[in-house]
Amino acid sequence: MTAAQVPATGAPRHETVLDGLRLALRECRFDDARGLLDRAWSLAQGQGTFSVVQTAFSYGTFAERVGDLSMAEKMYRVALRRVSGLSARFSQPLRLRIHVRLGAVYCGMGRHSVAEQILTDAHRAYTALATAPAEDLADACTELGVLARVTGRYEESERLHNQSLTLLTAVLAPDDPRLATVWAHIGNTARAMGEPRRAEEYVRRALRMHSEALGDTHVDVASDRILLAQTLIANGHDGEARAHLAEARDVLRHCFGPYHPAVGEVHDLLGSLAYRRNDYRAAQKHFARALEVRQAVLGPHHQDLVATLSNLALLHKKQHEYERAYGYYSRARQILTRSMDPDRTTLRFIDDALVRLLDQARTTPQGL
Repeated sequence: MTAAQVPATGAPRHETVLDGLRLALRECRFDDARGLLDRAWSLAQGQGTFSVVQTAFSYGTFAERVGDLSMAEKMYRVALRRVSGLSARFSQPLRLRIHVRLGAVYCGMGRHSVAEQILTDAHRAYTALATAPAEDLADACTELGVLARVTGRYEESERLHNQSLTLLTAVLAPDDPRLATVWAHIGNTARAMGEPRRAEEYVRRALRMHSEALGDTHVDVASDRILLAQTLIANGHDGEARAHLAEARDVLRHCFGPYHPAVGEVHDLLGSLAYRRNDYRAAQKHFARALEVRQAVLGPHHQDLVATLSNLALLHKKQHEYERAYGYYSRARQILTRSMDPDRTTLRFIDDALVRLLDQARTTPQGL
């Protein structure tokens, strides 16, 4: 075997840096993590292919965490190209791990067909491997479950998340935060199925487990608070939802700064709460901020903008500002029709909303 075909040995400096990186990510020290990644990447160039693959994968993981999906895709692609230089013994498990994360990235980008193919192939390969680590198969199940939920296949999503939970429960301690993450996914699926009370039970469990394991200022706890707020809104508990969103916003701003997809989501939900209590000025402020953040982070054509644009349209329609409402609905529709994998249910909703808006505008003095 050549040096490029086996993991590099005798490289404690690179491994030490990667260990420091994993700790920094666990503790949400993202500025420290970025510096350690740059150092690890520099050291890896002289350590052989395995070290380069490790570092590129870590870079992708970091980019996913901070919401930079384009960079995550780029670094996972680098890892995939370089992994072919390793022997089959080392390359197969690494390649499958990279494919699962790449599939998750494409799901987050709204490229659902590509994600489906990559994740299904990885899940099938893991299932066929008698020696596949339970954590790796569980990760594939989890990401397929997320994809099933966002594409409206809720029963399949729940089945996959329960499979992941069974796999992880067999090999992890009962208080491991990875179990909490799966409970949060199960709760999110229950919420999407229109079962907010069941969803609230699962998400509260996830929040409690994450908080006990990681502390209240961890981004995973903030994510649970956002999800819990969504279920609380559905259950009519707006005050508690608002409190959780405020806490989540503070943690996210501290960890990521003002521009991160989750920060945009918080503002969108705070806008919805303001709208429900007829505080249209506050709703406008939050929706506008959500749109600004999401455009800056995701780009002007990402499907996640559609929810915010629809909220802005509804807000202006409520105030009889039909021309502005029409503009927001039209832009939302344009994003969906230009997408490679449009959400057709949402597209039908937008089309119906445009028809109702035009009918209403014709019967009022303001018109369009």
